[in-house]
Formats: sequence, C-alpha cells, structure tokens
Amino acid sequence: MSHGAGPMHRHQGSMGACSDPSKIMKGKMMPGHMGAEQVTVQNLDVVKVDAALNLIAVCGAVPGPKGGIVVLKNTVKNNKVAKGEAGVSKNPQKASARK
Repeated sequence: MSHGAGPMHRHQGSMGACSDPSKIMKGKMMPGHMGAEQVTVQNLDVVKVDAALNLIAVCGAVPGPKGGIVVLKNTVKNNKVAKGEAGVSKNPQKASARK
C-alpha cells in the first residue's frame, strides 16, 4: 500500500464544528500514544522449566510483542483483616449498637 491508500486508524480527520464554537470541545477523542506502559498479569501458571534450553513455559495470556522481555516474579497478596466486630455499629442511635 502506498501512503494514504490504506486504512488510517489513528489519523486525524475533521476536528469539530464549523465557525460557531471555533474550538475543539473537551473530551474529543484524539489519537495518542499507546503501548509503552508496563502491564502486570496475575495468576499465570508455570507449566514447564527447561534448564538445558533456558526456557520457561507459561500457561496464559502474556502481554507484549513476540520476542519481547517478560519478567516473572513470585507475589503474595496480603489480605487485610478488618479490626473490630464486623457488622456492629459504634453509633448508639442505631439498633445494631443496642444490646
């Protein structure tokens, strides 16, 4: 395809109305930069480790391009426990606080 002959997904076309507002309204969808941020995917399974070929097989959707760098790390989620009695109000005006 030559330049301008194919589909232009992120090409700017008509920006807005004519001379009445004479500006571009806030929130107008514009082309932007995409794909440079780091993405974390949790709960993937390590299926096989081949030390001879220096390979690790992961089951699941791995983001990024083919041949990209993938970082594997072990994580532990810390679930916070609510302190105090659950479901009991400290407000003396409520019926749940009266005993």
